[in-house]
Amino acid sequence: MAEKQYISPIRLLDHLGIDYKSELNIPRIKKHLAAEFSVARDGFIEIDGHSYNKNDVMEETSHPDFPKRLVFHHRIWKKPALLNLLEDNKVNVPGVINDLDSFQNDPEFDEFFSPYFAAPFNYTARNLIGDHNLFQLGDWLSVEGFVLAPQKETALKSIRIFLEENARIFRNLNQDNYGAFRSKLLQWFRFGWHRFFNNLPEDFHAVKEDMVVNLINHSVRIQKSNREDCQNISNELMQLHGLPDNIRNTIESNDKVYNARFGTSSSSTSSGSGSYWWVIWVVIALLRLATNGGCN
Repeated sequence: MAEKQYISPIRLLDHLGIDYKSELNIPRIKKHLAAEFSVARDGFIEIDGHSYNKNDVMEETSHPDFPKRLVFHHRIWKKPALLNLLEDNKVNVPGVINDLDSFQNDPEFDEFFSPYFAAPFNYTARNLIGDHNLFQLGDWLSVEGFVLAPQKETALKSIRIFLEENARIFRNLNQDNYGAFRSKLLQWFRFGWHRFFNNLPEDFHAVKEDMVVNLINHSVRIQKSNREDCQNISNELMQLHGLPDNIRNTIESNDKVYNARFGTSSSSTSSGSGSYWWVIWVVIALLRLATNGGCN
């Protein structure tokens, strides 16, 4: 089934005062809807900025699984973050992830939901990529399982394009053009893209390995001229899972070289600043002693 734009029928049923919560009478519901559309201006019913057309509504109510689908519609209606994403592309990653938690492990829901979710999933991924927020993109990939095979290409389009374009840039980098291209690659010098890579679906295995090799080669290339970028890349590479042994060994060997050269460690980078607190406390103590001596 192709992807579809979602608009909740619950809003329409509530607006028209159609009972769907007690014993479900589908012929009566369809008759009521047909009567309302027959007198609607231009054949559309507008409610709170959302437009309903007769063909789509009658198609949904005529679906052989409409009673089951209506239950799903009603559950989605009660999930504001999910509903806002599906209908209006309003991105709230933690809210949607939380809303979808109650729908886990339900193949019938997945089949119903996937055509509606594919385009909003891609839209959200594209926004996170545009914001250079690869850490949250890793979170977003945790709900990628709600997209079924027929809609995978649509849902993952922005991610695939992003990785292919960046791999191409890294392959063409050298010492002379690095300064000009660096602004396009900032997300790779920040914390968090390891989470994105670790949550990529299996069908991204080849493009992931290609990108990892490019990042390894780039870190070697800039280890003397841009050591901070080099160390940041290495820190993220060290946190990747599911890599072949030869790539994993290369990452670890390179990281040891960088640690020896820069005097830092991937495992202690985040906590290393804590080792300087004793210096601060000594300075404070000395200042206090000097102050007390002056008072006396």
